[in-house]
Amino acid sequence: MTVTLTKWIFLGLIALLAIGAQGRNYVWKDNEWLWRDAIAKSPNKSRPHHNYCGAIWNSEVTRRDPNGEMQTNLKEIYRYLRESDAFDLEMWNIAKQHCVKAWRLDPKNAAINMTLGKMAMHELAWEAAEAYFQRLARTGTYKVPESWNNLGLAQAMQGKTGQACRSFRKSAEMGHEPGVGNSEKCGSHGYN
Repeated sequence: MTVTLTKWIFLGLIALLAIGAQGRNYVWKDNEWLWRDAIAKSPNKSRPHHNYCGAIWNSEVTRRDPNGEMQTNLKEIYRYLRESDAFDLEMWNIAKQHCVKAWRLDPKNAAINMTLGKMAMHELAWEAAEAYFQRLARTGTYKVPESWNNLGLAQAMQGKTGQACRSFRKSAEMGHEPGVGNSEKCGSHGYN
């Protein structure tokens, strides 16, 4: 009798562990689920909030451009997304809320400032985008030329051509191809 009882307890325990593993595996369904779970476990850490924001952003871009054929030019991506009626505004707002929460938890984090700057560009909020990208430039710790090019785009869209050209040149000096192209426009009639 005890062998049978032990066997049933053992089988029950295995069944419970299997159910638990299945539930845990569901969290790994995609990046959004993974980071939503991380937020539930660590709500006061910036990384899960920022990565959840990024997961939503990437899923929207991928949903609109599954083969990666969209140009990498930021202005083209944002124009495409803004003109698309399929862009999920509710998910965008959730992503932005989590990015802002991440920024409040870690305002000096370069990646968070970059993401919020890109989101501001998407919303055509050029002054806000410029502020995020300037914060990156001021810290001096973020040596990614894309941030200088994005700063130049935000400045150019506000008519600040002199500042934009300085930002594009800085990006070009770092070897960023779009920065080189935008810097060349400064010498021609493109931004002046």
